[in-house]
Amino acid sequence: MSIINRGARALVATALFGTLSACGGGGGESTNGNGSSSPYVLFATDLSSGTIAAFTTLDPSAGQSLTAHIVKTQEGGTGIAYDAVHDDLYALRVDARLTVTTVDVFAHASTMVNGAAPSRSIQVPGFREDSAIAIDTTRDEVWVAGTTDSTGNNLGRLAVIAHASTASGSVTPSRDISGLPNFVTFALDRVHAVLYLGGGGGGPHGIYVYENASALVTGTPPTRTINGVDGRAPFLMAVDEQRDILYVPDTSTGLGIVRNASTSTQTVAKLAVPCLTVAVDSAHDRVYVGAYSNAYVFDNASTLGASSTVPAVAVQATGASIWSFAFP
Repeated sequence: MSIINRGARALVATALFGTLSACGGGGGESTNGNGSSSPYVLFATDLSSGTIAAFTTLDPSAGQSLTAHIVKTQEGGTGIAYDAVHDDLYALRVDARLTVTTVDVFAHASTMVNGAAPSRSIQVPGFREDSAIAIDTTRDEVWVAGTTDSTGNNLGRLAVIAHASTASGSVTPSRDISGLPNFVTFALDRVHAVLYLGGGGGGPHGIYVYENASALVTGTPPTRTINGVDGRAPFLMAVDEQRDILYVPDTSTGLGIVRNASTSTQTVAKLAVPCLTVAVDSAHDRVYVGAYSNAYVFDNASTLGASSTVPAVAVQATGASIWSFAFP
């Protein structure tokens, strides 16, 4: 079986989320503090260890062994987003009191050294996040999901924070959207102005679809649902804005691929790779999949379907839970 010819590769990393000594890092003798002058272009988190790793390539070849540089430990390991315009990496961090959402922002992310302190932090009091975050550089906004409060009550809430590139300290969201269905994750399609909510945890629904997302306010009902995928299971889903394809990970049945997602005439296919999270590099038609201790990279992602080949090589990340990805 020729993996690379089928457009799928496994992301093979050297001790991806292992100890710092095994992953490089430390020191300050080079641009990245890791012996390489190449900038970081791909970031990934591990939920189990709460770490953020960085890579100097976006597109490893089949079976290529990559050195993952741990740039931050105990950050949380959940949602991250990269603002290439300002070279800022946004990382969600759960407050110990579970009453504040904190978004740490790391400046000069492409050259950050191990253990770099955030250049600023954004706090939204009374708002506990789950794992999803999105950056809208066109509007200079950051979107954060809030799914439960400190007592575990479901919120169904989104915070939209204006002036994201300069926001710091305790902020009041420019839009605080509540009254949404229970959800765990979201995907924001800025091109089609559509918001997708998923991971409801117990309801028989699919994915909730909201049109005119840029004007969404509290109490707005869903426009429709996408029922060909399991809306209860995804942790981090993603949308290809250029091709109008929604990718919905499922821990049991695999990766759901919804074409024409913003319309009422979707088509759904399933790729048999049970997974937790997915991220889309729309500019390169590439998808990154987090599947527990495995990470997969699929080129020509828009051609994926039920018969596509899944790589046999797994990432070397024993005990890890590979979660989110961020890139330009």
